[in-house]
Amino acid sequence: MKMLGRQAGAWAVVLGFALVLGSGCESVGLRSMRIYIQQRNWAKALAQGRIAVAESPNDAEAWFAIAQVAAQVDSFDLMLRAMDRTAALTKKHNSDIGDIRLAKYNGVFNQAVEMYNAGDLPGATERLNLAIRIDSTRGNAYKVMGMVHQRGQDIPGAIAAYRRAYVADSTDIDSGRQWAILLGRTGDTDGALKVIERLYAANPGHKQVAFTAIQLLSQAGRYDRALSIAQSGLAQNPDDAEFNARAGVIWMEKAQATQDSLASRADLEAALPYFQHALAADSANTDVAFNVATCYRQLGRLDDAIRPLQRVLQARPDDNQSRVQLAIVLLQEERPDEAEPHLLEVVQRIGEPTNAQDRELLARSYRYLSIIYTVRGNELGTRGRALQEEADAIGGRARQAEKAAKLREANRLMDESKALFDKGHEMDRQSHLYSD
Repeated sequence: MKMLGRQAGAWAVVLGFALVLGSGCESVGLRSMRIYIQQRNWAKALAQGRIAVAESPNDAEAWFAIAQVAAQVDSFDLMLRAMDRTAALTKKHNSDIGDIRLAKYNGVFNQAVEMYNAGDLPGATERLNLAIRIDSTRGNAYKVMGMVHQRGQDIPGAIAAYRRAYVADSTDIDSGRQWAILLGRTGDTDGALKVIERLYAANPGHKQVAFTAIQLLSQAGRYDRALSIAQSGLAQNPDDAEFNARAGVIWMEKAQATQDSLASRADLEAALPYFQHALAADSANTDVAFNVATCYRQLGRLDDAIRPLQRVLQARPDDNQSRVQLAIVLLQEERPDEAEPHLLEVVQRIGEPTNAQDRELLARSYRYLSIIYTVRGNELGTRGRALQEEADAIGGRARQAEKAAKLREANRLMDESKALFDKGHEMDRQSHLYSD
């Protein structure tokens, strides 16, 4: 988090100027205060200032002098009270008070940023609260407060802070985005869409705002509106890889949401050109390659699905999700011998799952391995039984050796079949274990 530029000079000049100006009608306390200020004896200066305002509660000059000295020694409660009292009595010092307020705000805010960057969240919170007390009209303290709440997993607190940051400064795009995203995360869809639509209307050319709007609109099932935003981005640059990829994803999500199989197929077909444009612009984008393969697979174009998935695995060999997808396509293409190594690699790579996604991938891998071994065992069993029937049909002594050989081969096949069935059963058990 970036700190603000330090601006301590402005109010120091104001303080120095006040030292040489006085009025013949000053109270004794104020005259004494000015003497102690010249001596830089801040404690005695403040003591005399209190005497001055006790003698004359409406002495604006005394209150302003107290505000200056209190700022000098970071006595913030007194400084703020003196500023408020001065402003209530006269407008003469409004500009000077603004300079002091800005300088002290910047200093305290920078302390808060330093503490945040160092991981001292309680310290940062205390400084941010003080900065807000000094000047509640500025948005950056609220923004950092939102970041503090996020790191502390206080999402309602973060939402409130980002809202205040954006209300204070509507040009702060990041605060507006975070406010909308967190509202969406907590289930306040209407609130999230209201914020992001307002932000997008003010910043239609900002890509991250557009992408956040697309994400929130898609989550709300408002695919047509999400597509219109993606199309607006593509109208500016038809070859933009990111907008093409987002448009393709919207069509895929729309396909998944529809109950009409024909409409779903049409949506998947509509997604493909966007993904192809995205890959043409960014051939290394493995996420797009995965989505292309998914579209092809769901459309039944299995041969077309294999190459994009192979491209993903060449770039990201540890991508377990893509490896399982490739195995599924190979199985659908009746190429189990090619699918098996991919599934075994996923099982070995994950080991004991530590999250829900790994558990789901492990359960699927074991399920497909169970199918492979069960089908393979059934094939061997069928061949073994056929050989056994052939051997049983052989008669006469002259063919006893042939019969014995067939029986041995039949028994071998049956043994292998049983071992594969047992292996398939174990894979099925493991699949259920991780899917529960």
